[in-house]
Amino acid sequence: MPRWTYSITIVNNTDRPLELISSSLPWGQKDGGFPKEIAPGACGEFSVYAKAGTSTGIEMYFSMKDKVPSEGDASYGLISFSLDMPYWKHKNTSKLNCTGVLKSDGFSEVPDGAHDFSTTVQVFTSLSDKMLEKKSIEECGYCNSYDWEMVRELNVMDPDLTPVSEILPKNNILSGRKMIGRTEKRTIPRSLWGQIIDRSYKDDYSKKHFVQEYFTDSIYEVRRNISIPIAANETYEKNIEITNHSTIRRETSEEFRIENTIECEAEPEAFSLSEELSVSYQITNLSEYCAENEKVERQTFSYASVENDRTVVLWDIVQIIALYRVNSRGVTELVGIGDYLVSQTQTTYTSGEEGTDQPGVELQFPYANSEADYDAEDEYAEDNNLSTIQGSITINGTTYRWREYKCGGLNRGIEFNPGRKRYEFDPNPHDDAWYNSHQSRWYAKMAEEFEKKAERTGWNWPSTVRNLKVHNTTYTATKI
Repeated sequence: MPRWTYSITIVNNTDRPLELISSSLPWGQKDGGFPKEIAPGACGEFSVYAKAGTSTGIEMYFSMKDKVPSEGDASYGLISFSLDMPYWKHKNTSKLNCTGVLKSDGFSEVPDGAHDFSTTVQVFTSLSDKMLEKKSIEECGYCNSYDWEMVRELNVMDPDLTPVSEILPKNNILSGRKMIGRTEKRTIPRSLWGQIIDRSYKDDYSKKHFVQEYFTDSIYEVRRNISIPIAANETYEKNIEITNHSTIRRETSEEFRIENTIECEAEPEAFSLSEELSVSYQITNLSEYCAENEKVERQTFSYASVENDRTVVLWDIVQIIALYRVNSRGVTELVGIGDYLVSQTQTTYTSGEEGTDQPGVELQFPYANSEADYDAEDEYAEDNNLSTIQGSITINGTTYRWREYKCGGLNRGIEFNPGRKRYEFDPNPHDDAWYNSHQSRWYAKMAEEFEKKAERTGWNWPSTVRNLKVHNTTYTATKI
């Protein structure tokens, strides 16, 4: 047979030397010696061959690891290589595996039938600048507007004290979306790190030695849904199709979607990270937007004539949950991200009155087959705060938007719209410890109880609703 050859070149793009810790060559011969050590920024070649005229193939193995600077420092990981180019069968195989925070790029497997082959591999770490070279959504997997260096510059806001109307643009901005603030960041306890699916730091060893911190933050953003221009002295009445979809899911690769970076099935007795985030940010579950990735409703809007040209803008108020890591070098990187609809609001901007706008009117979406009209005197103009727990149910063919209602003091109730139907609960939900750590889920279950009651009886929003059962407690709801 003719001479067979194989060569693999390792380019060391880490900041530590890579040292050879084991090697084996059952079949074939070295074409020069194997490198004992590859310095940072240097390369080393492993070249072997099988002599012409012999009936043997090539089989080779080697392993390398980083040389730690001092005793007690954590190793980056291990590089393992294997090659089999058998003479008696047509089945070439080659593999290169990296563990820990070591990564590789450029490796090509030897194809079947190849007798002369070479490949070059770059080895780097999750800590290297190579991981930070992100310039577009396609390259980094998400919109880099949510990189921490940009998010940290936003004003810190308290959702419990921030009415929706205060965050709407004062002018009819050209941009279709705008980040308007964030909450204080929340550090994730180390006891929950095992539930984080981190593609760069996959195992407990990597997280322990090369991650300083994981934290989350809630970013609030306004997004233009629809603009309705209305000329001066004209009335307006039209049935409009409104589409709502998750922008984050459209511009983020699957590996960065929040539901794919959090392990949702923790041990039965354990408090899961998914529950921690749901409670902290008052969302039902991390994938709740997935079930409503795109929703279409038709609404009728009616406006009387006024003397000025005007534009009615329907804004989506969106909460974005971002999960970040701080690596051992102090660099903060995005791990996962998701968005959740908080509310939808309309604002009228009048031409000739630069910098002013009429009060925002919150639309209680979604309405099924709604023929409701909306104007500046709409009964739902009361501000909701950004942190309000809310959702929707359908009763007698009409979809109602529900929300948590604070009754004064520590007691709680629920409000349904349209109609501003408010009920106070007895006993106080705060008496149940489970409620205090699962408020979003508690309200979702309570709303389902109202829906079930309506299905069983003739429903006309009675003054008292009894036998509402949530988490082993029976409640009475009294209309207020």
